[in-house]
Parts: sequence; structure tokens; C-alpha cells
Amino acid sequence: MKLELSTWPDGTKTREEAEEPESLGLAVEMHRFDQPVQLNISVQKSDNEVVLSGRVQTHVIATCVRCLDEFEVKVDEGLRRVANIVPDKQVGEDSGDPDFIFLPMSLPVWDLADVVREVLYLALSENPLCRDDCQGLCPECGVNLNQKTCQCQRRDNKGGLSQLSELLERHNSRTASGDHE
Repeated sequence: MKLELSTWPDGTKTREEAEEPESLGLAVEMHRFDQPVQLNISVQKSDNEVVLSGRVQTHVIATCVRCLDEFEVKVDEGLRRVANIVPDKQVGEDSGDPDFIFLPMSLPVWDLADVVREVLYLALSENPLCRDDCQGLCPECGVNLNQKTCQCQRRDNKGGLSQLSELLERHNSRTASGDHE
């Protein structure tokens, strides 16, 4: 969705749009966008300043990082951005505020795809869980422990540093007994 600001009238105008995920270039690991993204925005323009506010809404299919089951995530996030239409030479300057951008006077078009992508990426977890107490998969047989109890005998696993932990315990017990090497 693009806002052509050279023809946009001063004042406040609301707009509702549905964008297909493909047109927004959405690609997030562990997430699948299979529904349109709803954008409900209010655009307030006054001379060369534009204030964009509204909501981004969609449903996403996420894959749990523990059990690999898919589950639905509802996204409903607010947004607010401000843009100033400035002389072209000023566009490359940093405003110091990520929610405030400069648009060139020669081509005052605001492509909202970047704004929508940013809002969605920040709303989605990098490590999605189907539920907080997800048991994951058995490391021996691969059964989903949320659905079944397997018959595997699990070793007492203290984590990725278990061998180092055992070595430290042996060293501490020798030191405590006065056995020095």
C-alpha cells in the first residue's frame, strides 16, 4: 500500500485495506502467513507533515519450536509513524527517531509495506511456543510428549554442559576429601 502524498488533501482521512502477505514480502522463520493483513489507518496531513496511526491485524500459523505442532497466532498491533516531506538533499539525514522519517519533496510517496512488515516482525516471537508448558518431543523416540507418554528411559540430562558439570563435581569431591593431584 502506497500513500501518494502529493495529491493527498490536508486533514484527516481514514482508510481500510487488506494486503496479501506476498505483496508485503513477508517471510519469517517458524511462521506462515496464509491470511490477508488488515490495515486500518488514519492519515493526518498538515502541510508537509504526515501522521500515520492505526492497527495491523492478521492471523499467522506458527510452528512450535518444542513439539513442531502448528498453531494459530492472532496479531493485533497498533502503529504510529510520522513523516516529513523535505527537500531531496535532506532525505538521507537521520531523524534520530525510528518512528519518524523523511520523504523526498520530488516524490512524496510513502510505501507502507515497510511499516507493516516491521510491526508484524516485532509482534511475532522468534521462538514460538504452542503453550507455555509444552513438553516438546522425546529426544530418544521423537513422540510428541504433549499427546503421549513414551516408554523411553531418559538419562538424567543436566543440559549441554553435563559432562563438564560431572568433572567439576569429581574435582570438588577430591578437594573436599583432601585428595590433591
